[in-house]
Amino acid sequence: MSKMKESAKLHRGDFKELMPKNIDTSIVDLVIVDPPQEEGFEWPELLEECGRILNPGHSLFIHVKPHLIDLVLGLNFQARLNYKWLCILEAWHNDYNQHHNIRPQFLPWMWFTKGESRREPVTMFDDWGVTEVPWVEDTPRRTKALKAAYEPIFCTTNPLDIVCDPLMGRGTVGVVAIKMGRRFLGIEQDETEYAVAVERIQKAATEERGENGIVLS
Repeated sequence: MSKMKESAKLHRGDFKELMPKNIDTSIVDLVIVDPPQEEGFEWPELLEECGRILNPGHSLFIHVKPHLIDLVLGLNFQARLNYKWLCILEAWHNDYNQHHNIRPQFLPWMWFTKGESRREPVTMFDDWGVTEVPWVEDTPRRTKALKAAYEPIFCTTNPLDIVCDPLMGRGTVGVVAIKMGRRFLGIEQDETEYAVAVERIQKAATEERGENGIVLS
């Protein structure tokens, strides 16, 4: 696959099979992924493929719960990735916490780069959290999911760059990427989740660009 012209390409199936077949080496500008938080998950395969598809100097942000951080750190050299930083995002909006007596939870995102980073942590985090997410969802939790995707896209990519989520679920990363003028590659195995992602990303593409521009497989 050459540098893509479409708004998005969405694939349904197993990332281990579809990434080697459908995504060329060193074509993606940012990977954001939230894998199942289990030790038995295919962490080596995921990191290896993320490292392969990334352009040199570009970034992977991966959600990893604390009990799995050492496991993932032990795999980053095998995947040709450099560990840069552990980024923390609050999982619930403060107003929601105060009015519903909910203890805040935090989402740790590990930041890796392929080779030397185009941006160093000090300069990148000058931009982190500066701009409010310009969209809201119907619940604070879903709005926070938008923010979790918005921050790394805003801080590490440019318009028309390619963002990939190989475990895209319901397509939140794709929605944010399209709304921010980026292109998106997504993979999801679950049929129901894939259908929701397709609908949401098609809607975002139509709203932002006046046309669909989505390729499905």
